[in-house]
Amino acid sequence: MIIKQLVKKTFKKLGYTLLKGDLIAEVREMEAPSLEMSHMPNCKVFPNRKSVLKTLPKNGVIAEVGVAYGDFSEILIDELNPKLFFAIDLFSIIKKEDEPWGKSELAQKQQTHEEYYTSRFQSKDSVVKLKKGYSWDKLAEFEDAYFDYVYLDAGHTYPDVAKDVEILASKIKVGGYIQFNDYATIAPTWLIPFGVARAVNELLLKGDYQMVAFCLQNGGYHDVLVQKIR
Repeated sequence: MIIKQLVKKTFKKLGYTLLKGDLIAEVREMEAPSLEMSHMPNCKVFPNRKSVLKTLPKNGVIAEVGVAYGDFSEILIDELNPKLFFAIDLFSIIKKEDEPWGKSELAQKQQTHEEYYTSRFQSKDSVVKLKKGYSWDKLAEFEDAYFDYVYLDAGHTYPDVAKDVEILASKIKVGGYIQFNDYATIAPTWLIPFGVARAVNELLLKGDYQMVAFCLQNGGYHDVLVQKIR
């Protein structure tokens, strides 16, 4: 009891509150199943999500699912030099009246999300193709074994990630890759349950994919890279 009181007092002093009630249950529900070394026999650690791209093949067919303002899209295009790049997004979540991360790009240019992204990559329109809609619906439109690499950063609830993974798993060529953003069970800064780690580990346990890279992020929003082995 004394220890519990001290913990509560320390958290209060630091400006935090302990997880309680429904949130505890939600986070526990997101607990990822355990992996074995056989699921990651050659896994390497990288200092960030960009550095792992230098190890990947170039000139393939790739996609980014959840593109936001296109900052990472630009990095993917520069590093991987794809022959085709599919930008998959609803293109309706980010509004110029209420932009995330302290940004004001849409407001300054008086553009919609779709208009902003399209104009940003106008010079690469022969490579960059927009796919507007829910991620699982858009992914389902591609034939199996189509992609060399996909960066997945769409919905983070477990049902959303699980739907994406179920469809995406068959769309990757053998030897191809999926890079998952925000591999976690809870957002470190917002204390929102994430289903990414659970969905990724469930994919690995099926045996067709192996984790080949763990990419650090200084806020705890790490990436993992998995490769299709069969």
